[in-house]
Amino acid sequence: MSDPQGLGDELELLRAADPVRPGEGPWRDRPLPARVERDLNRLLYRRRTQRARLRLVLRAEAAVLALGAVLAVTFSGAGSAKAAEPPAAPSSHARGIPAAR
Repeated sequence: MSDPQGLGDELELLRAADPVRPGEGPWRDRPLPARVERDLNRLLYRRRTQRARLRLVLRAEAAVLALGAVLAVTFSGAGSAKAAEPPAAPSSHARGIPAAR
């Protein structure tokens, strides 16, 4: 099957001109050894998991601090207003009425 732009032919020419065959040398196509694959995975994903873990811990700490603040305000009474006292009865001296003897 031919590529309409002729890229298939160029790819075949490049494959034919390749001086290194896939099955030769230390760079040959093969599965990675277990140690190398582990190291590669560590390089690729370790920093990402560390950052995700750090974000999770920071969010958990922020949630605990917010919950602590809400509970402290709730149980300390700082967030509730005191009931208003009823007006005191005016004394007789305040009105200017002489007190009965």
